[in-house]
Amino acid sequence: MFNNPPMCGGTSKSYDENAPKEIKSEDMTLFKIETALTPMGVMVGSQGAAPVKTAWFRFISVYAAKCESGVFVLLYAHNRNDKKEFGWSYIKDDIFPELVSAVNNYNLAKSNGSHSFTYGLPENFGGEVRVDYSSGERIDFSTNRNPVISVDFAVWLYDFFSEALKKESVELPDASKIKTIRFDLKRSGGGYTHIVLTQNGDVCSYSRERKFDFPDIYKDEKELPSELMDKFRGIINDNAMSVWHMLPESGFDAIEEKSMTFVFDDGTEIFVPNNRSLPATISGAFFNIELELDSNN
Repeated sequence: MFNNPPMCGGTSKSYDENAPKEIKSEDMTLFKIETALTPMGVMVGSQGAAPVKTAWFRFISVYAAKCESGVFVLLYAHNRNDKKEFGWSYIKDDIFPELVSAVNNYNLAKSNGSHSFTYGLPENFGGEVRVDYSSGERIDFSTNRNPVISVDFAVWLYDFFSEALKKESVELPDASKIKTIRFDLKRSGGGYTHIVLTQNGDVCSYSRERKFDFPDIYKDEKELPSELMDKFRGIINDNAMSVWHMLPESGFDAIEEKSMTFVFDDGTEIFVPNNRSLPATISGAFFNIELELDSNN
């Protein structure tokens, strides 16, 4: 028997009864929240009792992940008038104690394990929350119908992450020094794609080797303009891809295993797997490079 397709306006729901409503650990390793704010929810406070606090943004995305020698932080916010703020940094200071307190104060765990999706909505009016701890505990919930946090909390997050971005940062490898990009795709059936792009002066050497689910192997080589490597370096730098390998895994199984390796002019390499839990604002960078690399027919 075939299931009927979802009706417009219908809602799919799931709930994990085992998801904890109280987190015991205080060692947070990942903090990720993305949410829209409703038009009725841009004011904080009551006009009669106290000054009204206004949130200029209608959407906010904040991200903090514990890495090898610091914390990767990201803030993105925008409103309906195309005003945007975006920034990321790899900072030295540990900001997680304040985030642990905020999660407890705003009782994020009360919605843990709840996920819902309403079909036919013109846009995502909600968002998602994921908070990981070294103990294995996790807060994870989402909906596309309404904001996943209060406006008061959203304003606090905006202020907190704005200040976090100003803290002393860890020096990262300079993407302009990348000489070679290697792309690898492994399929479950034994097929693969291997692409190498290397800049040599004013041109880039390009080689691609493919194997599908049958024995034949296809190879092609060519020269491409050096501007292509410059474009990729910009994508890598703008989207913090040099730290992706230190970020937590998404936890989703993939049919295809994909990765890139950035080789710098001093011989050092950074291996970047495409299975990280990333903010939506930078998560498309891998695909953008992959698409152009693999479409050079």
